[in-house]
Amino acid sequence: MGTMADIPYYDNMIEALSTFAEQITEAASQMSTAGQAVVAGTNDDESAMKASAKIQSLQQPIGEICARARRIMSALNEEKQDIINTANIMNDM
Repeated sequence: MGTMADIPYYDNMIEALSTFAEQITEAASQMSTAGQAVVAGTNDDESAMKASAKIQSLQQPIGEICARARRIMSALNEEKQDIINTANIMNDM
């Protein structure tokens, strides 16, 4: 377990993971939408359909990665709170 001096590092890690998850989720959504638009714009061209299908197949793994990042954020928040609670107990002694 860390110390109160480590709290800014926890905050930075949590913020970085949050930014990562948000940006990856947004990029995946945009890629999916673009892939579908290309298919529609090319009258179901076979190459466009294959590319769009590949993009769609990546949506679940990307979602799992973002979910894992959020679980790590949660664990970091819990550890950070434990540090704060321990420091408060020590201060009350």
